[in-house]
Parts: sequence; structure tokens; C-alpha cells
Amino acid sequence: MMQHRIKGIYLFIVLGCFAVLSGCRNSYEDIVQNELESGVVKDSLWYGIKFKMTRQQFEEDAFEMNQRGLFKESGLGLMELKFPDEFKYPVDCEFYPEFKNEIIVGMSGRFNYMYWNGFNRDYDNIVLLKELLPKMETWFQGGEFLEMDLKEPASRVGPVYVKVDGNRELRVWNDINLEHVNFSIMDLTAIQD
Repeated sequence: MMQHRIKGIYLFIVLGCFAVLSGCRNSYEDIVQNELESGVVKDSLWYGIKFKMTRQQFEEDAFEMNQRGLFKESGLGLMELKFPDEFKYPVDCEFYPEFKNEIIVGMSGRFNYMYWNGFNRDYDNIVLLKELLPKMETWFQGGEFLEMDLKEPASRVGPVYVKVDGNRELRVWNDINLEHVNFSIMDLTAIQD
């Protein structure tokens, strides 16, 4: 009799835990599915760059931005932006769009404090990340960043912060080098094609 009660209690606890975990599940896959099903389309990246922009149009616009002093080509063939006043310390950003069939489907890049060095922890990416996430939420209107423990990218320290608004997904994470905060922006509908 006592064994049946103990088995019943264990079964109740296991089933209860399963029900709670299932009901509270808010996984990355669920978020993506809900956002894609919402029908919301977010095609704007920044400075006029948009998903589905052709490579030629991007290069023409980037050239114009360079002439106006907004973009500069870095030594790595990336576009470079400077944020001298928007953060506690001046910030550099290097980025470049990702193309599929000559159409922009995403963008990746990295931010760092301009005066970063390995001896001053005030300029580490951990400090920058705290400043950057709220800024990115204002630049890319929609929901908030959620802290996720994703397997990718492997070259990171700590969690990945994910924000999905309709078809647009942003990921932000600290690089293992303590200098850079990396980011990627993807059109989730382009990944499905």
C-alpha cells in the first residue's frame, strides 16, 4: 500500500514538472514560428540598407555614404561606422551585408570601443554589450532582446541575445577576445527558401 502511494506521488511530481515545463516553454523555435506566422515584415536594416536590396544598389548607396563621410571602407573590405558620441566612449562598428543570389538576406558585423586595449576593463565588450542592447532596441523597433543559451556561435562568451520581429532576427553576443560585440541580422524568410 505504501509503495503504491510513493509511486503515485513520484508519478504526480514527474507529470506535474512535465506539464509546467511544457506550458512555460518559450523556446527559440516557438518565438521564430510565432513571429513568422504574425505576417509582420521588417526589411529595414540601417542607413537605408534593406533586405532584398541588390548588391549593385548596396554598392552605389555605400559609395554615396562614403562620399558623405558616414561609411568608410575598413582594411578588411568591411564597411565601417563610427559612433563618437552615442556611447560612454567612442565606438567603431564594422559590418557587411550577406548576399544570396546578389540580394541582401542579412548582415553581420562587430562593435568595439575605439580605445579598447587589454589592460583597461572599462573598454571590454562586457561593458559595451550593456550599452549596446538598449541602443539596438531603439534602432530596430519591435520586441526586446531575450537571453538565450544557443549552441551557435561557438566563439562567444556568455549567452546570445536574440530579438525576432516578424521576419527579422537579430543576434548579439560577446566575442571570446573581450574586444568585440558581434551581431548578425537575418531575414528568416530568406533562410527558408
